[in-house]
Amino acid sequence: MGYLRYQVSKNETDAYWSIVDIFTGWAAVYHGVRLDKLEPEEADRMVDVINLADLAKRGQLRRLR
Repeated sequence: MGYLRYQVSKNETDAYWSIVDIFTGWAAVYHGVRLDKLEPEEADRMVDVINLADLAKRGQLRRLR
């Protein structure tokens, strides 16, 4: 399957969370929205969504029969 490109990270300056690109260290952007200042539940859901989209983009997903 490879690697998961995005991970959840606690912001150092406030009580929120960001989804961070493991290669750049920057907050991820999804459909033009910067994924920072998220509540923990939002971040947990969104990291799954964007990792799934990234895996699909890289052709790393297989169909279940």
